Amino acid sequence: MVIAGVLVGISTMIGQAATLPDRIEFKSTPKLGKVTRLNLISKNVGSMKMGEVMPEQKFSQTMEQELKSVCVKVNKDGTAVYEMTMPVIGMKMDAGGFKSEFHFDSSKPDNVVKIMPQTQIGKSDGFTKILSAMTKIKYTMTVDSDGKPIKVERYAESLKKALQDQDNASAPEKAFVDMLKAMSNDDTMLDQTKSRYSIFPSTGTVRVGETWHDETEMKMPMFNMLIQTRSDYKLVGIEEFRGRPCGKVEIKQTMKILPHKANSGQAKSIFDSFEFNVAGSDGQGIAYLDYQNREVVQLHQTQRMNMDITMKNIPGDNGTKLKNVPTHMQQKITNSISIDLIEPNSP
Repeated sequence: MVIAGVLVGISTMIGQAATLPDRIEFKSTPKLGKVTRLNLISKNVGSMKMGEVMPEQKFSQTMEQELKSVCVKVNKDGTAVYEMTMPVIGMKMDAGGFKSEFHFDSSKPDNVVKIMPQTQIGKSDGFTKILSAMTKIKYTMTVDSDGKPIKVERYAESLKKALQDQDNASAPEKAFVDMLKAMSNDDTMLDQTKSRYSIFPSTGTVRVGETWHDETEMKMPMFNMLIQTRSDYKLVGIEEFRGRPCGKVEIKQTMKILPHKANSGQAKSIFDSFEFNVAGSDGQGIAYLDYQNREVVQLHQTQRMNMDITMKNIPGDNGTKLKNVPTHMQQKITNSISIDLIEPNSP
């Protein structure tokens, strides 16, 4: 029986070796009407220290989104257009002893699955309205013949429309809405989308052991910063994963934050007094990529950062500088990102 088991194992490995290639190409295969759903989870855990004498505060935040794309047009030149929505948004927060949890699903009659704590945050709360409205955002993304995003349209317009009903919002809620609008234009969304798809090699076939890299820049005008990211990728295996032929890719990533002045026409904010500096950055992860359909099947990545924030000339009433305000803040953050492909017909 032992010998028979060994022979079966050997024959299975030989069969797999015969069916899996030693070199793969990540092909873009757009199909009209095809629906793709991804579950994205981003979790930040860390600590924050204000000034020299203030105690260190721990915090955690988890954001979950379902990103749904529907192929609505395939052109003769191989480019394709996708309609993008975020039908499910969830968030958990724990900071300074205050805990909250939200979960919105646009398929539900009232769009709300769970809100905690009920005694502190109810359905009429402005922040819940904002997150609920974001599940109604709809925009389009155009990709080239290699499957790389080249254009995002109607995101800013759709966001503005979703957030327009904020007449009764409090001052902090209005400030949050203004920040979202300032950060979330079509170009910024395109930059974010490009960074997510940069894991695929640009052209040609790839053999196990070969590497490629990508460098991206993302402007954050609201915070007067430019985020530069370098991602190094290595194909470490070719195997079947969740019933799909996949390339197993190792990820290593570093990040820099540089000052970037906002446009002269942009309204000033408190962030004009902030300077951000990443003292250390180290990211690594593993992804399984379906090379026949150019799809992320699963990705897990962790990024650790130490950030120093200096606050200078913070304005107070009548243009005077605020006193007794800590001018230096340190943050230690571990950010983990998970992306999972939701198979067709899954709940």
